Amino acid sequence: MATSGAGKSARNSKRVEAWLISVINPVIDSLRREADLLADGNLSWRYFSKKCEYIRPVRSYIEGNFRPNFEDFLTENPQFKKKFEEHDRALSKIEGAASEFAAALLHDPLFKLRVEEALKDYAVEATYARYDSEPRPPGLASMNPGMPETIAEFLINNVGSLPSYYVPYSFWERYREDFVKRFGPRENAKAGVLPRAVKKLQGISARLAGDVTRHRSNLCSKYDMAPVPIMPQGPVEELITRR
Repeated sequence: MATSGAGKSARNSKRVEAWLISVINPVIDSLRREADLLADGNLSWRYFSKKCEYIRPVRSYIEGNFRPNFEDFLTENPQFKKKFEEHDRALSKIEGAASEFAAALLHDPLFKLRVEEALKDYAVEATYARYDSEPRPPGLASMNPGMPETIAEFLINNVGSLPSYYVPYSFWERYREDFVKRFGPRENAKAGVLPRAVKKLQGISARLAGDVTRHRSNLCSKYDMAPVPIMPQGPVEELITRR
């Protein structure tokens, strides 16, 4: 009987170790990155997919090969199923609100007019420098058809300064403050529920990260293991350790 009990304990330890490596730690790390994005107001929302690129449903934070471990974790820890679903519903609310806000912007005559004006002004600057020594900003001819959608995406994601190698870098440096002031979701009634949806996900995500982290601590205490499992040494590492 003792042997059977020891064998079961060993199997449970291996199971928990698998959860730590493939489910628990990836979820904690992903929720922390998610918190950083939300704190910066960067939803990583993309116009053409209507999805947030780096804020995802919890299941999507798990690599495909480890999805069975994820299902096993939920079976043995059913309290997290509702918590994960709550997170995913809040994310879906953000994606829907962002899509509605973008659609409202693109149908707003004032927004469309301002985009056209800014592009015309920028085209003049790109053609004629104000001073001989002044470098001309790069043209946006290749992006003009999609600039309204691009600007809407920038506004939703609270994009500040872009990397200098991005095509719209100079354009956004010149006109960012004006577009944010006139049409940004924090200043625009057309944003509807978007700011509230973002704030709600922030709260849910923070609580979930705390819950999963505490559960990890409890499991590690119960099974006497490190939060980040230490991989067994290979022959070379073992030989070096013995020296």
